[in-house]
Amino acid sequence: MEPPGDNRKIARSIPWADLPGLTVLTRDYVRHQGLAADFFAADFLDRSQWQTLASRVTAAGHADRRQLVDILRDQNRDCGAGPATMAHLDRLQDPQALAIVTGQQVGLFGGPLYTLYKALAVCRMAADLSVAWNRPVAPVFYLVSEDHDLNEIKWAGYLDRSHQCNKLVFEPRKAGARMPAAQVALDDGILTAQKHLAEELPFGAFQTEIFAALARDYRPGETLATAFARWSLRLLGAYGLIILEASDDRLKQLMAPIFRRELEENLSIPAMLETNQRLAAAGYHAQLTVQPQRPHLFRLEEGRHSIERAGDGFINLHNQTRFSLQELLGQPERLSPKAALRPLVQDWLLPTLAYVGGPGEIAYWAQLKGVYEAFGRPMPIVMPRPGMTLLEQRAEKWLQKYDLDAEAYITDRETVEDRLRLSVMPAELTEAMAAVRTPIARHWPALQTAIEQVDATLAAPAEKTGAGITHALEQLEGKVLRAVEQKEQSRSAHLAALQQSIWPGGQLQERQLNVVPFLCKYGWPLIERLYDEIAWQEPQHHILTL
Repeated sequence: MEPPGDNRKIARSIPWADLPGLTVLTRDYVRHQGLAADFFAADFLDRSQWQTLASRVTAAGHADRRQLVDILRDQNRDCGAGPATMAHLDRLQDPQALAIVTGQQVGLFGGPLYTLYKALAVCRMAADLSVAWNRPVAPVFYLVSEDHDLNEIKWAGYLDRSHQCNKLVFEPRKAGARMPAAQVALDDGILTAQKHLAEELPFGAFQTEIFAALARDYRPGETLATAFARWSLRLLGAYGLIILEASDDRLKQLMAPIFRRELEENLSIPAMLETNQRLAAAGYHAQLTVQPQRPHLFRLEEGRHSIERAGDGFINLHNQTRFSLQELLGQPERLSPKAALRPLVQDWLLPTLAYVGGPGEIAYWAQLKGVYEAFGRPMPIVMPRPGMTLLEQRAEKWLQKYDLDAEAYITDRETVEDRLRLSVMPAELTEAMAAVRTPIARHWPALQTAIEQVDATLAAPAEKTGAGITHALEQLEGKVLRAVEQKEQSRSAHLAALQQSIWPGGQLQERQLNVVPFLCKYGWPLIERLYDEIAWQEPQHHILTL
């Protein structure tokens, strides 16, 4: 049975492939062009392939399902999960269950908006497919909680009271170099950060309530990862989202078979090197760099560091500590998968039918088909995530006032702004002024000469009249220009604010802004509105007026 059709009314949308900044590979993949499809296991628009893949996923071996669900039940209960999440965990134990998965680093206060959209998408997909296929399908968010690039995750973007894009940055006092986010504890500075953000935002009717909830989840003593998990479940628990916190030592024990094969058999590197050659031949780039002597695993020791093959063992490149194969395998809790191996780990744990990913993720998934084949695992469908630009009423008003097309402003901003800059003085006004001024300047000397020939005493009055007409026209034109400049100043302010709304910091809104400021204005019902607008069947970027 096919997934239900999408009959909801989306006011405006942009094809995903028309968004600026996509790589050639990602654009070809979304448009079904070129050779991109050769690097993926299934067509994300062909539902018959989905059914075939579902059978393969069900038949494939996985980690012990009961142990997995018990661990996830503990994790989610500890983070405040509600009945819907627990019900999905119960259904995940069914041998016929499938999972729709996404993942992301644990960004401050939930990270940029696109992280929320990814989570909403897996919830919506799981709900729709559960009904359409009459089988349990669970939405899972894989917390990339061992990511050590804190610069990517310790900020939250917002528009301040002057409508300028700013970033709130939380600097944890105890965060060592390359320390995984799951080990970074929140200190009192997190409360100061929340207070600062509240003071910077335009006041919203729900601000007190939202910040009270934020303070309960992002509180001193929690880690960045657990705070993210709590906040995510607060936002999406009603839709049954399951959080998978990957740093859990118990999960590492379940991941150990993938770690063993990577270290013993060196499976991923030859497969990716061969794929990278094929990508280059097809005119595509390789998103992930492959180091031939470095397995796609980090060692967790004084941070998170690469290991390298050295003789019949391995060496930690951070401190030159040497390990035998058995020593590494004997401590799976001290190993952490890199981006190239994380999907294999994820899909060993879960019966993954589809992964919802953004442009960069699609690019590196294109390198992994051979890795899945080397491990003998079915590669999931890679589904482009839905995206959105949220337009508040005043931004919508400015678009209408200046006759701007929101879709064009997003897909071709520079052209739209160039056209606006050239339209300071309306063309019809410039032409009308010239049509009056030019003939007077050209013909008045001849008229004055003819008047002098009739009566020489009229020469002075004629010259004075001509000068007066010219002066009057110049005064009028000056007044018109000042009026245009005043309007332009007002328009420039409006357009600057509009640019910050749609292109904050020179990037798509979903990549820069956090959901907290929007929740302060529109309250918790905003999440339901966004869920209702998620249309995952075909990749689109929606423009939603709030």
